[in-house]
Amino acid sequence: MDRKREQSLLWQIALGAGLVFITLLVYYTESRQTPLYQVYLYLYLVPIAIAAYRYGFSAGLAMVLLCSSLFVPILTRMVLWMGLSSRAIELLAILVIFNVFGFIVISLADSRRRHEKLYLSLNQLGELFDKALSLNELLAVVLAHSASSCHARVGEIILRDDTSGELKVMVSQGMCDEAIAALNQASSSQETLAEWFLARNRPMMINDFNKDPRFERWYEGGEIESLLVVPLRRGQEPFGLVALMNKSGGLFTWEDLDFLEAILDKGQIAIENARLYEEVKKRFQELEVLYRMGTGLSSTLNLERVLQLVIESAIEAIPAAEKGVIHLLDEEEDRLVIKAQSGYGQEIMERVVLKVGEGYAGWVVKEDKPLILKNIYADPRTKYVELEEVKRIKSAISVPLKVKGRVIGALSLDNLTRYGAFNEEDLRLLSTFASQAAVAIENAQLYEQTDEKLQRRVRELTSLGEISRTLSSILDPGSLFSKAISELKRVLDFSFAVLYLYDRARETLNVVATSGLTEGEIAEVETKAVTPWTVIETKRPLLVGDVEANPRIECFAKRCKSLMYAPLVYENRCLGIIGLGSSRENAFSEDELRLVTAFASQAAIALKHVVLF
Repeated sequence: MDRKREQSLLWQIALGAGLVFITLLVYYTESRQTPLYQVYLYLYLVPIAIAAYRYGFSAGLAMVLLCSSLFVPILTRMVLWMGLSSRAIELLAILVIFNVFGFIVISLADSRRRHEKLYLSLNQLGELFDKALSLNELLAVVLAHSASSCHARVGEIILRDDTSGELKVMVSQGMCDEAIAALNQASSSQETLAEWFLARNRPMMINDFNKDPRFERWYEGGEIESLLVVPLRRGQEPFGLVALMNKSGGLFTWEDLDFLEAILDKGQIAIENARLYEEVKKRFQELEVLYRMGTGLSSTLNLERVLQLVIESAIEAIPAAEKGVIHLLDEEEDRLVIKAQSGYGQEIMERVVLKVGEGYAGWVVKEDKPLILKNIYADPRTKYVELEEVKRIKSAISVPLKVKGRVIGALSLDNLTRYGAFNEEDLRLLSTFASQAAVAIENAQLYEQTDEKLQRRVRELTSLGEISRTLSSILDPGSLFSKAISELKRVLDFSFAVLYLYDRARETLNVVATSGLTEGEIAEVETKAVTPWTVIETKRPLLVGDVEANPRIECFAKRCKSLMYAPLVYENRCLGIIGLGSSRENAFSEDELRLVTAFASQAAIALKHVVLF
């Protein structure tokens, strides 16, 4: 900068010295009445051309006026001495011609200066474009050159998102963050100023913005005084625009508009190429994250690890995501429970439980539709949760986890720093994640369930072995029956139990042991023996999930909602029945019925040994 100032100062000294020399030469030759003085007058065109070339049209015009004023003393003296003589008229004509020539020289010099400035600027841009710049870096370079060349105090570049169609301020100069956020969050139902210009699809210069009635609905506090707008086009289709506002020291000129168009003619191809490159790069990164997630999911069937890998991979793939959770559907309770989280504390997993249809995650599961929330607390589907870290969420995105047409949960990502953080492209990518993740989650769930069943079966067999050894060591019938019920309590969850013994000689069923029944209920047990007699006759176990829905079934307690009977069979003879009941509907499964039946067989053998002894 100092070197430029030194050069400018040297040129100014040279111009001043040259002007003084030419003036002295003209006055000297005029005083000697030599005809060369008229030729020397045109030497003034040299400093005029230099001033216009170095400092612009205004400086050249000022130099013309200055040089013309130097003729005035000669012309005045000539008129005073000789009147309006032919020589005075000739000098006056020379003065007029001199000004005409001066204006032509100014125009040519200024035009050359502008073209050279444009060439240098475009050459600098070209050198920068040849470097590996990201889209935002490229846009920042274009805006900086445009604003500097046109002396604009404020500027912005707005691009349209190809997926969502929304306009977004990509880079800006002289704008506060609040103004940028307001522009990016503008309601889609109202036409924005940028959309208005893009609809016209032509360069425009407005120097009276706050007085132009076309823009009255966008005038806010007179922040925009003058405006240059040039669309960025793909072919003839606009995909964005560059806007420069409020020129320093005056109003925009057509020259500024031409200059801006020239910069963008060169820049928009580079911008479009950068956009395509960023798109390809983003797709590659998405595939890379999907591949890594797929590799990780195929290496484990642990449900907790699978869920954590899914939520962390989703946050990595979507830049706007800061935190996230996975809700899984509890079909028995018809509710959604958070099974994995990233960025939140353990408290959110313990306290946030949603019914299906409740909250935006519940809505996603119920409607089987993905959802973008630009402002979660302005959306009626959001459920207010009294947790400080949840209160800070500003925008969110949620997609269903679905396998074979069945929704098993929801994958949700949150942004805590800005509204409208997610777009349709994020929704597309998250849906892809969810499709792959849902299969892995279900496989892990099936494996976990199978593993639990296997472990439970091992425990049951172990318990049966222990029960068999315990029962075979008891020789007292009363103790045997009490021990049988207590042993069952170790492996099964039931509310009531009854052990009947069949007296073949008297053809009666006798209650020999109970558990969980009141004295009044025990007294009524023997009067309700129709169902047990059916089991005695068929020698087959019986499972009833809903007693109230089966009026023919008798239960040994009014509180009983579900029950099962298992016959004590030894050598094809029924010695008695074990009856178990629960105050819950569908409390027992087929696997548990098989376990009780196996237990009943062990108990029958022990009972026979007691009788023989």
